[in-house]
Amino acid sequence: MRVPLVTPLSAVCVAAAALTASSNASAHYYALVESANITNGDADDGDYILIQTNILHNTCNILTHEFVNHELWYTTDLSGNYWVEVGFKDGETNGIDCVTDIDFWADSRPGGGYNEHHPDNGWSFGSWYAAEITLTGSCTWNIELGGLSIGTSTSNCPGSGRYLTAGIETTSQSSGSAQGFLTDWWEQNSSGIWNQGWDGAFMRYDNPPNIEQVANSQWGLQTEEVLNEPF
Repeated sequence: MRVPLVTPLSAVCVAAAALTASSNASAHYYALVESANITNGDADDGDYILIQTNILHNTCNILTHEFVNHELWYTTDLSGNYWVEVGFKDGETNGIDCVTDIDFWADSRPGGGYNEHHPDNGWSFGSWYAAEITLTGSCTWNIELGGLSIGTSTSNCPGSGRYLTAGIETTSQSSGSAQGFLTDWWEQNSSGIWNQGWDGAFMRYDNPPNIEQVANSQWGLQTEEVLNEPF
């Protein structure tokens, strides 16, 4: 297991927006911090968080295919069809395989569908990792986790507007378990400048999984996300 690299980005300190909670049901189930419909250029070039995962498990075998992720998303169009994501996974992957506590990144690209990748760098429960997705070309995005560049999403040309999202995604509300934390929210604007805070951030959950704001970390605002675990 490698030692995580946690280095907050140097930028103008802007307070993160206060979080409010709402609930939502969907085909997959979520406990998220979400900054939706960013259209003014503030997040055109990327997003960043610190993420700590303490518990991550779901059932995956020849009969049952479930998964749970704890992760960061960067959605490159307001329709929500195209995105890049990075984080940690347990359970089903790529619709056929079962994996246990891996790091991963994935993307959905125009004309390219969904693609998932498993760098297998090693990571530790209970440690903070920097997760970052940034623009490196007109249609190219770099993915970093724990200070390492783990992949590149190519031919992923952005549309108008952005969604920034982080938290739990799971295929089942009744099976599996997860618990982790998020903090240190940043967005990179269309001039390549990093600013602290996600515009208009709020919490969304499907009960379960659930999310709540907890005592601030040394980096500021912090949330806790759980699936079938107590806060």
